[in-house]
Amino acid sequence: MTVNRPVNAFAELDESHPGREVIMEEKKWLKQLFTTLVKELGLSEPESMGEQLLVLHEGMMVTYSMGLSANGVASVKETVKMMVRAHVTDA
Repeated sequence: MTVNRPVNAFAELDESHPGREVIMEEKKWLKQLFTTLVKELGLSEPESMGEQLLVLHEGMMVTYSMGLSANGVASVKETVKMMVRAHVTDA
């Protein structure tokens, strides 16, 4: 089983360890990527949706690494479809 190393590393590293900053920067980058993609799609509330996508992504990664998610990718796809429908703007 694959271990979610960034989550584990962040939790296990001392607060002064420089690796924590690297992990935080990667998560910030990922959130910004999701937000940018939402903006490019012209969906409403891109900042909020970008954060929701980050939480969804991280949750799937953790549950998958723990062997708790049998249909993680399919579940995420369905959730994202619902999110997109809820954020479609009438332009």
